[in-house]
Amino acid sequence: MQPRASQRLVVTGATGFVGRRFVAELAREPSNELVLLARRPIDASELGLDSARATVVVCDLERPESYAKALDGATALVHLAARTGKASPAAFERDNVATTRALVDAASRAGVARFVHVSTIAVNYPEKRRYAYARSKESAESAVRASKLDWAIVRPTIVLGRGAPAGEALKKLAGGGRVLIFGDGRVRVQPIDVDDLAKLLGDVLALPKLGRATFEFGGPDVVTFRELLGRLHTRIRGGEPKFVELPLGLALGGTALIEPFARPVMPLTAGQLYAFAYDSLAKPNELWSARTATLKGLDALVADLTTAAANALGADGTRR
Repeated sequence: MQPRASQRLVVTGATGFVGRRFVAELAREPSNELVLLARRPIDASELGLDSARATVVVCDLERPESYAKALDGATALVHLAARTGKASPAAFERDNVATTRALVDAASRAGVARFVHVSTIAVNYPEKRRYAYARSKESAESAVRASKLDWAIVRPTIVLGRGAPAGEALKKLAGGGRVLIFGDGRVRVQPIDVDDLAKLLGDVLALPKLGRATFEFGGPDVVTFRELLGRLHTRIRGGEPKFVELPLGLALGGTALIEPFARPVMPLTAGQLYAFAYDSLAKPNELWSARTATLKGLDALVADLTTAAANALGADGTRR
């Protein structure tokens, strides 16, 4: 067997929830040289990486001149960094759209032929009027598609695992005496484990040609939102869940009205409520199908999410 050719891989978002797992996956291949573009100083060892094979470049992703030299000789750029959570439409536009355009242009000028952009399954939602994050990721995808690079776009579903930001929000909804749910909870979800996503991203990068293709990745199990929250509740508190259905349309409208003034203190934004309105399912593809048998199922995902929560509860279900 011929040894793999050395690759110089530039990664944004390496300090994030998915990024940390992804760079650890890349580091398994000894021939990979990693260049991590970061907004703040961080030692490679903090990410579990060998500093001899991983370089951190502190830069502003909106300013290509701050990282242009880091792209010299790179074989691929993987763009994971993104603004998520509770932010203004202007912040999403700046950090997700403008930054992606800058990276695409910089990669093109530097001769980095391959560009992997990590997006979100929410771009498939038929209506995104109140979801600035999803709109920004859709616009960022358009910037990638307009380039002449050999690109791939990856759309994950809900990404779970220990410490998952989405998991914390789900536990808050499911962990009380009654389970709060917006609408009837019949929309379908397909959560994926963060380590499984990291491996699938590695599979994309290992393709001989990215082929300007879009890959959607979810876990092996499809369930309703009601079932997911119910399983979380049973794991955290025990017993059968009792649901409180909140009117989705009213919640969307009311949240959208107060969001510009109270965004930082709101538990959920109007955009995040769209997950209760539309299915979050991934279209199967060859890479996903090849790994299906090894992907972590829903029972294991729920167990991972609830281990810490269960330990924090007493035998009677009260907080310790």
